[in-house]
Amino acid sequence: MLFYFLHSQNSPFPAVTTINGEWQPGIGDPTFVGWFTVFAYLATGVLCIICAKQTFRIPDRYPLHHYHWLWWGLALIFLVLGINKQLDLQTWFTITAKKFALTSGWYGDRRLFQALFIGWLIFGLSAFLAWFKKYLRRMGKEFKLILYGLGFLSAFIVIRATSFHHVDQLLHVHLLGFKMNWILELGGIIYIAFGSIKYLENLRKIHAELDGLDF
Repeated sequence: MLFYFLHSQNSPFPAVTTINGEWQPGIGDPTFVGWFTVFAYLATGVLCIICAKQTFRIPDRYPLHHYHWLWWGLALIFLVLGINKQLDLQTWFTITAKKFALTSGWYGDRRLFQALFIGWLIFGLSAFLAWFKKYLRRMGKEFKLILYGLGFLSAFIVIRATSFHHVDQLLHVHLLGFKMNWILELGGIIYIAFGSIKYLENLRKIHAELDGLDF
């Protein structure tokens, strides 16, 4: 029953489709889990915006004040991912890349370019996570939750990228009725949401100590 409910695609909105090889706008994942994931992305994005605003309120003579840009960056990432969850722009990207490869004459070597793309994606995400981990030394412990969440989402993005090229078996593995991609994607969002909430709790204490203002 739960499995059917989670996989149900009863939705008043049309799904994303491809007609004659052309991408058609629609809903990428009309299931309950799909819409719940969109809500989770957007809600966490709002949390990050609140964190950014409250961090900016700290006097600029304190180092923590300058971390507001980090929260704005996370907010932007989550809002974009939330919108893309249903627009499914990666399908448009795949079709566009295929057309470009065909017209440019290197479609026969596409596997090499696919490997290079995935390699650069893995390298970029790994470098970002390594930098963020190093940056944690100057930040609170709650940012470890953010790091774990980014790690989960990075793993999901890499596996999702390889699924463009038919290497998506892992995402279709089920654990207790839940797909692996749900675990990675929602798990990452939950980690970052809890990290944001914990950070806001600490900010309340900091603001109270600085000016006696409790927000």
